[in-house]
Amino acid sequence: MENCYATGDVSGEDCVGGVVGYNCQGTLENCVALNPNIKNTVNLSLGRIRGLNSGDILINNYGRNNMKKNDSGTTWTTDIGPGDKNGANITTANWSDANWWKNTSNWSTVNGGSAWDFINVWDWNSTTNLPILRNMPVGTQNPVVQ
Repeated sequence: MENCYATGDVSGEDCVGGVVGYNCQGTLENCVALNPNIKNTVNLSLGRIRGLNSGDILINNYGRNNMKKNDSGTTWTTDIGPGDKNGANITTANWSDANWWKNTSNWSTVNGGSAWDFINVWDWNSTTNLPILRNMPVGTQNPVVQ
């Protein structure tokens, strides 16, 4: 999976992540978790980008810097890096700016990845300050960060 983002609260019993819960031998590249809260009732396999892996590859992913952990005041306080299950920190100033998303130096091309395509695939929604997919029926996308 590449060039995706998620914005809603996520909760589950185990294997909970902002973009994917369990990734088995897949690649997550250039994804952004903007979820306000990630909740895991068992408190195992929890991460900003993905919960649990089985031989997965994580490349150049970002997680919201003030994302809450388990409905608490606790956030991920370390910026371990874009190849970690928590991704690199991204601030509101970053994700709400079209120039950040359109800047190809923010995105990896390792492993066949590509920068976000704002010519053929994505448009910028200046009302919500987030990317939206082109050519989708009106009302089918809800690009809102809480």
